[in-house]
Amino acid sequence: DKGVGAQDPAEPRHTPAGTQELGARSAGVPASWTLQGAGAGHGVGMSQYGALEQAKAGWSAAQILRFYYSGATVAPATDSMTLVVNLESDTTSSTVTTSALASGGGAFSLSGTGASISGDAGDAVTFSRSGSSVSATCAQCSGGTSVTGAQVTLRFADGKTLASVGSGRYDVGILTVVPSSDSAASIEVGLRVRLHDEYLDRIAEMPWGWPAAALQAQAAAARGYALAKVKDGLRSDCACHVYDNTYDQVFYGYPASANLPYWSAWQSAVRAGGTASTGIVARYDGSVVRAYYSASNGGYTQASKDAWGTAIPYLVAKPDPWSLKPGNPYLSWTKVVTAAQLADATGAAEVARLELSQRAPSRALGTVRAYTTSGAQSTASGASVAGALGLPSPWVRHRGQRLAGPDQPSLAAVIARSVPASATSVVLVSGDPNKLPDAVSAPPLARALGAPVLLTDAFALPLPTVGELNRRVAALKTAYVIGGESTISDNVVGQLTARGLKVVRIAGADRYQVSANVAFALHRIKAVTNVIVVGGNALPDAISAGGPAAATGSAVVFTTPDGLSTSAATFLDAAKPTTAQVTGGTASVSGMVVAALQKRGITTVRLSGADRYGVSVAVSAFFVPKMPGTKLVVAAGDTHLLQDGVLGAGLARPIVLVARDRLPSASAAYIQTLGWIGTIVGIGGPSHISEATWTAILDS
Repeated sequence: DKGVGAQDPAEPRHTPAGTQELGARSAGVPASWTLQGAGAGHGVGMSQYGALEQAKAGWSAAQILRFYYSGATVAPATDSMTLVVNLESDTTSSTVTTSALASGGGAFSLSGTGASISGDAGDAVTFSRSGSSVSATCAQCSGGTSVTGAQVTLRFADGKTLASVGSGRYDVGILTVVPSSDSAASIEVGLRVRLHDEYLDRIAEMPWGWPAAALQAQAAAARGYALAKVKDGLRSDCACHVYDNTYDQVFYGYPASANLPYWSAWQSAVRAGGTASTGIVARYDGSVVRAYYSASNGGYTQASKDAWGTAIPYLVAKPDPWSLKPGNPYLSWTKVVTAAQLADATGAAEVARLELSQRAPSRALGTVRAYTTSGAQSTASGASVAGALGLPSPWVRHRGQRLAGPDQPSLAAVIARSVPASATSVVLVSGDPNKLPDAVSAPPLARALGAPVLLTDAFALPLPTVGELNRRVAALKTAYVIGGESTISDNVVGQLTARGLKVVRIAGADRYQVSANVAFALHRIKAVTNVIVVGGNALPDAISAGGPAAATGSAVVFTTPDGLSTSAATFLDAAKPTTAQVTGGTASVSGMVVAALQKRGITTVRLSGADRYGVSVAVSAFFVPKMPGTKLVVAAGDTHLLQDGVLGAGLARPIVLVARDRLPSASAAYIQTLGWIGTIVGIGGPSHISEATWTAILDS
């Protein structure tokens, strides 16, 4: 049985050589894994931070309870019975002292089998095991120095005395100490209290300064949970109904001075709607609900069946937008675990790939699959993995950020915001998808210039681009226009000149020459030592090269499939790079191109895959070790959406292609090998990467 307040859930390396061909695979085991998520606790039943937001919005306690306990009604229940709270469990000894809460306080009596002694403030009583009994010693007590018995009782609660047990102080109840049932050397220290007020008044599961409706809902939930525990009877393992911690509910005892000003508000919430012997609870089909709750969920309550395997009709999975409001400290969290910790938690010999796509309806972890480098698979429940790793909750998923706009120029302007407004240059490429080849080689140049990439129509600057230029007007001095007049007309150049900008046009007779001329411009800023060679007729293979090229200062040059293009050869002979990567298979870039590169003394690696998605994975896997950081960019690989990848390259991060309406298996498997991901950045809104695909990416 899980406690209501319990927090129970529950970089690839590659060293190429020569002309080795690299497919879409991971080649290492991450030394650590960055795990992210939301929520705190099991997420079953009421979310405390969700209740807070509902109370702020004017909801009553009854409305809050009916939301979190589906099908429930709210009505009084008798709560005048006594329950035992375990204060210390399986301890070999416990020392208790009393102090005066008010004038004349501090006295206590200690009784065992056939004997009773008494003491005053400051007199220490030490409880320990004595055979099958409990022994209590008190050197300063009157009437004797020790008592023994199957149960030893300390009475102190007279309204002016505090008893200190461990780190807690208590002003109510009767202290009972009994032998532990599962150990011959330990004892159980319990406190017998009246549920109605002595117990509930000292529950500290929610800040007492929160709105009244939230406090009243918490009080009702705490009452319902405690009533269910009393109905279950004493537990043999602790001789108690409940523990005093998050395994059940936090029973604080007498408040610290900082909390005393708020205590009356909590006591009022406990009394709300009740009588001297009753209090408000949630009921289902007439019976008091076992009111589980936790600090927060991940935006969706978790069904008891998914959390613990037992279906309870009022504890179901349902959307909870209230738990996703700003201000919730558990809106997101990050925890870094070592490879060894993850292997232990999943039962795997090592974890080269971690698959989290199996989800409960609440989107909490379902079945976790861990794969070794050889492909051997281990499975474990999400709750057990989250518990073993000490995660705040089982809502583990990648942190996501969408960059989107109503149109492509707007999207470019949004991405341009990642470049400081102090940039003195801007790079403009055509927004016409048919002119995309001229734009592919631009991101490395823009990065070298510290410039954003913006889109333009053939004959006029679009309004989003004008807006971004206006935002940067104080610093901009130069505009680089990529492509000839048939791609971007002189009319656009005139508009830029009219803004006082110096315009540098980089053109060419075809895509091959344009890419080579852009590479030359890059080389003039900083020597190009690495090139990425892409097939001029295989544009999708080129898209994922932009981000890595921008990050590493590599030039992207087009070549014809059957031989190195003249333009590319001219650039290579002038720049003399030492390394090159060829993207795509031999149909895109033939072995003759590789031979031409090798002949120039360029160490060449082919980055290939079964399709455009596999190629993007191979490119990313190769460059990731050269690109330290925590962001991964995903963009649609659909032919009509390839411009997204070019714009996303401006972020200078690895780019993995996905289909608009599905997450390709190669892309998913690769993402699952990356232990370093902090944020996955999606380029474009739902019309570019569907909501279902985006969810699959973040849940992968």
